[in-house]
Amino acid sequence: MATRDAVTEAWRAAIGHAAGRPACKAPDGGCSTGGHLVRAYETARRQVHAQEAG
Repeated sequence: MATRDAVTEAWRAAIGHAAGRPACKAPDGGCSTGGHLVRAYETARRQVHAQEAG
C-alpha cells in the first residue's frame, strides 16, 4: 500500500516531468510518460485515502 510520502514523491515526479515538456502541459499533448506518472500519483493517492478511510 502507498504512504503519504509515496503520494508526495509521485506528485513531484509528475510535476517535474511536465515542467520542461510542452507536450505534457497541453490537454491533449499525448505524452505517455507524463500520463503514466499522473496515473501512478492517482493510484497512490487512492490507496492512501482508502487506508485512512479504514
